[in-house]
Amino acid sequence: MSYRNERFQRGFLSLDLVNDGDNPEKRDILSDHGEGARRIRSFCEGRAEDGTATHRGKCIAEARRKLADAGLGRLIPVLDQVVENGRNRQESICRLAVIWRLKKSVARVKYYRGVDALLMLFQPMK
Repeated sequence: MSYRNERFQRGFLSLDLVNDGDNPEKRDILSDHGEGARRIRSFCEGRAEDGTATHRGKCIAEARRKLADAGLGRLIPVLDQVVENGRNRQESICRLAVIWRLKKSVARVKYYRGVDALLMLFQPMK
């Protein structure tokens, strides 16, 4: 091995030394004790820690209001299921079938029509 490679290898630490050594990310003085994670979770759930609506919650409420004002209240259950279940379309379709008291195949057609209408309403350029 050449001198340059030996010098390069000396610059590395073994994983055992790194694992046993001091980790500055774990120091109490630098930690927020999970506050950042709590904020992210509360934002994703749509509520702040004091119970008020966050930005996401306000956007969803505004979308529901716009649908009601436009006379498209029939799309609100579809919007709610999309927000609640995300990409799990089968769960959304099953719940809508129960809400609307329809067969699953009919609920699937209404769900996809509703999603298309929501996309056209909120993203008309796509």
